Amino acid sequence: MDAETHSPLSGESHLAFLPTACLAVRGGVAACDRCAVACPVGVLKVGADGTAHNTALALILFTFVLPVFAFPLTPLFSWWSRRHEFEADAFAACESDARALIEALVKLYRENAATLTPDPLYALFHASHPPAAERIAHLASLKESSAC
Repeated sequence: MDAETHSPLSGESHLAFLPTACLAVRGGVAACDRCAVACPVGVLKVGADGTAHNTALALILFTFVLPVFAFPLTPLFSWWSRRHEFEADAFAACESDARALIEALVKLYRENAATLTPDPLYALFHASHPPAAERIAHLASLKESSAC
């Protein structure tokens, strides 16, 4: 069902991949400068050289390939997130009572049935928050030192 058509806007020949030919719509849905034809998978653009560029397919491939390259950076992002949690705990301890924060943390971990001692290697890669024992020790040291 491919039809050779001519775009009045660009003066180039394009292939339309739908039964309806490639039309230049002024003030409507899309103007055909490089023959952007809506297809079920996404937008298929056909250039003057006849190569097709499917942006939806490229996006799908990008989402599958990105985790492969981002995995080595996971510990860095987790460390950065844990560092921000320590900073937030320090700010909260300065603005309120550190003992109350420790009690709240213990209550949260108890109610959520979260493990208090996660595997260090797993926590290195995946934990966005420091383990409860580290947070409580940090808050206790802030309480003793009055670092505010």
